[in-house]
Amino acid sequence: MVAAGRAKLQTVLAAGHIALWSAALRDDWRGGMALVMVRRDDAAQRRFYYDGDRYRTTRDYFGRSSGNGSGAEAFALEVENRTLGAHFHPVDQFQVLIGDEGSIYQRHAISPLTLHFADAFSTYGPIIGGPRPLQLLTLRAEATDETNYMPEDRDQLLYRGQRNVHVDASAIGAVEPGAGETIRTTQLFDDHEDGFGARKISSAAGVAFEVPSAAGSGGQYIVVARGSVTYAGGDYGDRTVGWMDSTDGPVELVAGGNGCEILVCRFPVTPTRNVRLGDAATSAH
Repeated sequence: MVAAGRAKLQTVLAAGHIALWSAALRDDWRGGMALVMVRRDDAAQRRFYYDGDRYRTTRDYFGRSSGNGSGAEAFALEVENRTLGAHFHPVDQFQVLIGDEGSIYQRHAISPLTLHFADAFSTYGPIIGGPRPLQLLTLRAEATDETNYMPEDRDQLLYRGQRNVHVDASAIGAVEPGAGETIRTTQLFDDHEDGFGARKISSAAGVAFEVPSAAGSGGQYIVVARGSVTYAGGDYGDRTVGWMDSTDGPVELVAGGNGCEILVCRFPVTPTRNVRLGDAATSAH
């Protein structure tokens, strides 16, 4: 997302912080893995310009300047002392909001971990970041540069998107070791017939657990919201982001020394824009 005023994008790659990929991996960027994980510190840095010469630094996990060859797009930015007005995008998207003092969404304080989902052409916001920045992680199965603000861009609203939902994910789904519990799965957004849904998996330290297959969805993101995990011989900490294509089966992760909480965010198998515009074309005939 961008600040009001029709932000202008300019990509500036920050030296020393771009994930490096071998020539072979550029041909097969997934490296044969069902789940591709990108650590926060390995995400490519990019300057995002708005209001003239002002800019924020974003971190590209997938798409844009990341070098990762997926059609998916994931990036993180900070919102500090500014307001992102009500707006919409032409693609479906999840957002993970990590709130701090002064962070507000639709007149309500943002929790330390909030998950939001909006169908394409669903207007949402405003989102406010205070003096202690709001951390905002945007997750898309399709890339887009388009952000449209209301009411000035109303003519770009092809239809009104249906889903626009959020949940305080920090308040539910924690493991209770005192009760002998080692793992807990909590549904954050119910699974829908079109493949959309989200869940939180919480695990005690050292426990192996399975991330479900992405089958029946349009792909899914894995976000390490707390703690760390081990996967394919690598350690991945807080705010690591992973992507699984719709053809990928289940994978096993192991919770780190302090346990972990991960979010599994599943996209509709067919983008809602394609469904709605296809329905409109059929009705016109």
